This record gives sequence, structure tokens and C-alpha cells, in this order.
Amino acid sequence: MYRVLYVDDEPALLDITKRFLEKTGLFSVDCVLSGSEALGRIAAGHYDAVVADYQMPGMNGITLLKKVRETDTSLPFILFTGKGREEIVIEAINSGVDFYVQKGGGAEAQYADLSNKIKIAVERQNAVNVLRDSEQRLSDIINFLPDSTFVINRSGQVIAWNRAIEEMTGIAAGEMLGKGEYEYAIPFYGIRRKILVDLIFEPDEIIAKDYAHIVHEKDMLIADTVLSRPKGRTVTLMGKAGPLYNRQGEIVGAIESIRDISELKNAEKEIRAANEQISAAEEELRGQYEELAVSERRIRESESRLKYMLGFYEMARQPEKELLDYAVEGAGSITGSPLGYLAFLNDEESELTMYAWSQTSMRECSMREKPIIYPVEKTGLWGEAVRQRRPVITNDYQSPNLLKKGYPEGHPHIIRHMNVPVMDRDRIVIVAGVANKPSDYEETDVRELTILMQGLWQVLKRRRAEEELRAANEQISASDEELRGQYQELTTAQAELQKRQQQLEEITGTFPGVVYQFYARPDGTMGMYYVSDRSQEVLGISSNAAEFFGRFTGQVDPRDREAFLNSVNEAVRLQSPWNFEGRFVKPSGGNIWFYGISRPFVRGTEIVFSGVLLDITERRRDEEQSRESRERFRRIFEDSPLGIAIVSADFRFRMVNRQFCEMLMYSEAELLDKSFPEITHPDYIVPDIAEVRKIYSGEREMYRTEKRYVKKDGSFLWASLTASAVKDDAGKVLYTIALIEDITERKQAEGTIVRVNKKLNILNDLTRRDLTSQIFILKSYLELVIESAAGQDKILRHLQKIEQIIRSINDITEFTRDYQNMGESPPKWQNVKLALLFGISHVSLAGIRHSIETENLEVFADPLLEKAFQGIFENTIAHGGLVSTVQVRYRETPDGVAIIYEDDGAGIPQEMKERIFSRDGGIRASIRGLFFVREILDLTGITIRETGEPGKGARFEITVPKGMYRFTGTR
Repeated sequence: MYRVLYVDDEPALLDITKRFLEKTGLFSVDCVLSGSEALGRIAAGHYDAVVADYQMPGMNGITLLKKVRETDTSLPFILFTGKGREEIVIEAINSGVDFYVQKGGGAEAQYADLSNKIKIAVERQNAVNVLRDSEQRLSDIINFLPDSTFVINRSGQVIAWNRAIEEMTGIAAGEMLGKGEYEYAIPFYGIRRKILVDLIFEPDEIIAKDYAHIVHEKDMLIADTVLSRPKGRTVTLMGKAGPLYNRQGEIVGAIESIRDISELKNAEKEIRAANEQISAAEEELRGQYEELAVSERRIRESESRLKYMLGFYEMARQPEKELLDYAVEGAGSITGSPLGYLAFLNDEESELTMYAWSQTSMRECSMREKPIIYPVEKTGLWGEAVRQRRPVITNDYQSPNLLKKGYPEGHPHIIRHMNVPVMDRDRIVIVAGVANKPSDYEETDVRELTILMQGLWQVLKRRRAEEELRAANEQISASDEELRGQYQELTTAQAELQKRQQQLEEITGTFPGVVYQFYARPDGTMGMYYVSDRSQEVLGISSNAAEFFGRFTGQVDPRDREAFLNSVNEAVRLQSPWNFEGRFVKPSGGNIWFYGISRPFVRGTEIVFSGVLLDITERRRDEEQSRESRERFRRIFEDSPLGIAIVSADFRFRMVNRQFCEMLMYSEAELLDKSFPEITHPDYIVPDIAEVRKIYSGEREMYRTEKRYVKKDGSFLWASLTASAVKDDAGKVLYTIALIEDITERKQAEGTIVRVNKKLNILNDLTRRDLTSQIFILKSYLELVIESAAGQDKILRHLQKIEQIIRSINDITEFTRDYQNMGESPPKWQNVKLALLFGISHVSLAGIRHSIETENLEVFADPLLEKAFQGIFENTIAHGGLVSTVQVRYRETPDGVAIIYEDDGAGIPQEMKERIFSRDGGIRASIRGLFFVREILDLTGITIRETGEPGKGARFEITVPKGMYRFTGTR
């Protein structure tokens, strides 16, 4: 039943509207005469809908609507008025009215329309409440997302604001939830405006006004923007936004996740600044570094290139053939190419001498004799890098090309090809090539290969310079000028090497963890070749490679230290990748969790591991919180005083708690092997299954019922069951969760009471029927005796007293009938004034004036309410003495409403104020006395007490609690 508040200044309309609406059985209607009184009612209690007239004194219906909307935007509000002007309708709609119903026409049709409008508005709001609950579940899920995330509904109101975005903006969810009109943009831009979540379906030219790097993935929109902050600072935020759909595929809102990528962007700027310092001839190298900062793939490629470039310097004193083979393998690794080669150009740039092939090239090539020297003029596409003096990419090698000259039988099959010239000043010294990358070659590959080969050339130049220097020292006859030139070249090579080393340090400084290179030698010696400078920031220890391994091991938490050393030794022994997760104590005393990972390669007799150490403290903290949350759920589930069961779509139990098992006398394993129909009384199986299917089909969210279960011993258990849906993020019902309360004792008690009352009623009916019959016979005989005693005054006086006694006995029988009927019929809403008037109609006031000022007050009471009022009037007549006036009025109190009955008679002595309501009655006792009055009122929680002043009249206060009274009708 829906609870409705009706506001109108016409009492007659309040009364007739209340009667029509409540006649449907759908509504319980409270009535008030003014807007201010309505606001008090709304603030004090819950209403499902408000119906209001438009033209009322003090506050009209639209003003009332606006005030209601200030505190409750969802309460259904129907304007029910005779005013039909267009401007009123428009103003009502703009103010948030749900329906507008115009008075007039046939009453039945009019009130049927009003009833239907109320029902639609309430059901529509209930659906919105269900959606709000679903949004709350979505909000709970969103709260656990690591990125700053918020969700809006179709109206643009914020319905989710997770913890990450609270930390980013400094605004708590409680301050933001429910806000609309772009309120969510203010923390970022300082003004209300559209942001990414509002631009999902806008064209790129609109989005590009405020965002860059726009990417569309189906209906998801990804872009980033730069925001200004105090003191000239800026932050770069990357957003990802997309629509949210309901089960019907309709858009119900949108979601946006925001990530602060300022550090990544700053790293990108630093790399660009470093690249600006490189010579103009290394333009492509600068682009390589820029891409390194913004792409994880480029970072991995740069790590690989860094490894090989470091390897060049480490292998500088190895035989040149090994160094060149290492360089070819490095070229294939950083470009993802299985084939590779390296050729040197003579001083005239007329001949290419092949010095090294990749191992894959050697395996795939079945040519018996592999040429070493190739004239440039006779080479095909792979010689174009020399002829054009620039890198050449051929991503479709098999397509016709006039520059190709074919390759001999047995040559590896070429799908894609790329080669680059390595310049020393204005001369080409090396041509490096790769082939058959699974995907197309790009400029990124050109830059990576160019940087790697330039690094190789610098090592070769230094190596050759050193060799030439040694040769010069051996040749005493060489001129001093030549020696100075060679020394100058050596100095330049060393400066270039230092410059490259500095660049490598800058690159590793942008990594999120500590980059290192670890070695292990056959004699058991272990240590570090390299540790990046972030060691101080992440771990609190110096990056000095000579000391690092010992200091790091010493700071590993003692609980994890042995496992840490064992994992290192095992990785060295097996020459396998190493990874380890453990606790670390910073020298400053702080504790963190770290994760180390590396990959090995063999260098001579050493095993060298290149890897990174990461701070994973936040991740571990999140995992611990998740574990605690799961443990709390387990405790609630297991310790609940109610039975709890989780049931799948095939009606089988997936989880049951201890209380449910004890109720039905099954073990947990036994219940998990059953479905709920197997333990349900046959009378309830079909309706239970039907209700559960409605939950899975989306027709309803939950249902409640009382049913019987079959226990393991075959006996029955009465239970109150509440079942509701548990859904996934997409709104699909995963399973149902059921709460079961044992109500067997209550059901048994109810059955016993029904049987006892039935027997008592039968006994009362039989006794009263017999007694009434005997009274009728007695009265008949009495009338005969009175006729016979005509003229005998003394006898007649005695007979009249006997007649009075018979009437009293008859009243007693009538009372037993009324008392038996008390509580038999359900309570109902009754107009107090009408009940009082009906009560007066059964008694003779004998000239006593009465005033009833209860206006349109109604109370929820037993149908015998008029008998209660009759009893109070009879009390006044019988015991009030010289009573001339009776007044009945009411007043509202914090506890409800007080109906006040006052007479100007003798009053009640102080010691009798409570006794008059007892069964033995006292001075005002009668068979239909105040004990009977109190019993009737008590059925619906209404109380009565006497509060008058002795000697100045009786005063009865009848207190009706909140929710048990209302005001109806219109004036």
C-alpha cells in the first residue's frame, strides 16, 4: 500500500478524495490543509507521493513543489487542481512535477485517472531507486580501481566518485555524489564545463579543442590534456571515457578514468632536451629517444639496445669478429628481425665487404660459396643505402622493383628488408641490414639500428685508434704530426664515449625502478657492473656498483634474506631468469616490499644478469586489504544468527552457513550436494521456482515468503525466506543469496491461538444465545405480573427494580457480544467526529451541550471505536453529577495527536484516576465502562488517561501514536 499526502485548503475535497483513493485498496491517504503543514509532515515521516492543489492561501501548490524539491528531488509530486492555464502547467513542469491532473468531469473517471497517475509515479520512482542501488554496487566496485574514476548518470549527476579521485582532487565522495551541471569539472578546470566523459560521441574536431592524442576504441574515448596549477606548474592527465548500458542496450550513464601522466610527460621532455644536444647528423636518434619515453615497446627496445651498447664497451678488447657477430645479433634483437648482416665500405665507397651474418642467416643460407666482397654498382636493393646515402626500408620485398637484381639459389627468402648507412663525418663506413621482421619496419627501427651501429662504430674507431696508436709507437720513424693526429682522434673518441655514457645514465634515470647489471663468476664472486642512480630514491642506498650487492643484501629483511640468497644462487646455477619478492629495510628505517627480475646471458666465463628492482609496497598493501575484506565477509557469513545460502541458476546450493545446516540437521557437504527444491515442502516448490526464475529474468530484484522446509529427519521447519539477486558488472544475475529465519515456534503459537479463540467464541455464542432466550422468557412473565399487580404501588416499585436488573443483564449479554467481536475485524481508518456522533446517538444527553472540534482527524482503530466513545459519554452521564457541557478537541504533540474529552462535572478524585480503568472499576465502573474503552483503544496502540482537576470536571486524554492518525478532506 502506498502512503500518500494530500494537500488542499478545501476540507470537503480532502474528505471525498481520501475516500475515493482509499476505496481502491492501493493507498493510505493523510490530509493537510496547507503547504506549511505539508512540509512538516514530509519532514517527519515517509510518504510515497504528494498530491497538492494549486491555489491555496499562504503557499500555492507550485511553491510547495519547489520547497519539496529543495530537499527531495525524487519524491513523486502530482498537481491536482482546477487551474488549467498553460503558464501554470509550464511552470509546474519546469519545477519538477511528475503529473498534472485537472479537476472536473465525472468523479469516478477523475479519481481513477488520479489513482493511476499516483501509481505510475510511485512505481517509476521505485524503479529509479532500484537503479540507484545498482549504481551503488557499481560505485563499490569502482572504489577499488587504482585509477581516479567517476561515473555520471543520464542527467549528468555524479553517482560514483572513487577513492583514487578523492586523493587526486582532495574532494570527498560525499561532497560530490549527486552533483550535476558539470560540478565534476571544477576540481580540474576551476569552472563548470564539458570534460572527456561529456565528449564521447562528439567529433574529433570538437574534442581536439581541449584534448590531444585522441584515440577511439569502439565506443571508448582516450585522450590527454594539460592543466595549469599554482606557481606556473602544469600536470598532464590522460582520460579514458565510455558509455554505460543497461540490459536493453540503452545508455544509462558514462564512466571516466583519469591517470596523472605528468612524470611520463616530464621524462619525455627531459629526453627531448637531451636529444637537442646531439649533433644535427643525429636527428633521427633524437626522435628515437622521444619515442622511448612514451612507448613501453620503445623502452624495451632501448633496454635491449642499451644492453648491446654496454656490451660493445665490455667486448671492446675481444676479437673483432666476436664483436661484429655480437653487433649483428643485437641488430636483430632490437628490431625483432631473424636475419641480419654487417658490411664495411672501402674509402672510395665502391665495394662492400661482408664481415658478419646473423646465426639465423647462416642457418637459412644454403649457398655453397658465400661472396665476401660486393661491388656497389652490382648490388640490388640492399646497396641503395649507399647509393642514396640514407636508410632504405622495403616492407614488400616480393613486389616488382626495378632496383632489385634478384638473389642466387639457396639465398634466404626475403619478405621485408631494411638497411642503414653509418656515417663518419661525410663518409659511409658501415652498412647494417636486417630482414624478415614479422611486421613492417618503421622509422623507430631505423633510429634504433642507427644508434646501435653508431655506438658500434665509436667502439671500433676507438679500438682502431688504439691499434693505430700502438702501431705508431712501434714505428719510430712515423712523423710527430701523424702521432698528434692519432692522439687527437683518440681524445675525440674518448669524449664521445663519455657523452654516450652520460646519455645512457639519463635514459636509465627515467625507468620506474632501479636498473642494474649483475655478474657471477666461476670462482663464486658476485657483484654489480652497473646500478642506476634511482637506487638512492627507491632503496635509500648508494648506486656505487662495487658496494651495492653487499649493502642491498644486508638491508633485505632478515625473514627473507636466506630465501633471497638462495634464489640468486639457484638462478646462477641454472643460468635461468631470476625473480624474487621480499621485504626490504631502508637505512632510514622505512620498510618496503620489493620485486626483482632479470634475464641472464653468458659473457665468456661469467653469467651476467640485466634487470630491475621495483618498489611494490602499494600493491602488497592493496592485496592485504582485499584479503581482510574477504575475511570479514567470511566471518559475517559464518557467524550470522540467520541461515544464509548462495544458490546458482540450476537451484543448487553453492555456499551454506553453519546456522542453515543446523536448522535442517544436514552437514555442509550434504547440503552442497542438493538443490533447494529437494529440501522444500512439496506445497512450496512450484511457487519458489517461479519466483527465483523471475529474479534471473530481471522481472524482480528480490522476494520474501514464508515456507516450510523438510529437515533431514523428515520433520518440517517453518521459515521466513528473503531471496535477492547478486549481479556482475554487466548486470547479469550470477546467483541468488537467501536469508532464512526459523519461525516454527511462532507458527505453532499462532495455530494454538487460533484454535483456542475459535473454541471460546463458540462457547460465548452458545452461552449468550441461551441467556438471551431466558431473559426474554423472564421479561414476558414480568409483564404479566405487572398487569396483575395494577394498583398495588409497593409491588410495582419492586417489579420496576426487577425490570431494571433484567435490562442490566441484557446489557451484559450485549457487552459480551461486543467484547467478543473486539479485534475480530481488522482495524480501519475512521473519522473521529463521525465515531463520536455515532457514540452519542446511543445515549441520552438529557440537555447536556456538546462541542466536537476534531475537524478532519481520522484514526486507525478497531471498528468498535464508536462503542469506546459511547462508553465515555455513558460514564459522564452516570457519574459526572451536574454536567452541563461536554467538549471534544485535539492537539498534535511530539508523540502523535491527543484527543481531549472534557466535561464540567464533579471530576475524578486523585486516588481513583487509574483505578477507574481497572476491571473492578471503582466509582465509575459499569459493564460498558472505562475498562472496556481502554481495551478497544489498546488494540491499535492508542492510550487513554484521566488528567482533570478533581471538583472541576473530568478530562480524558486519548493519545494516538504517529502513523495511526491522519487528516483528510478539503474545505
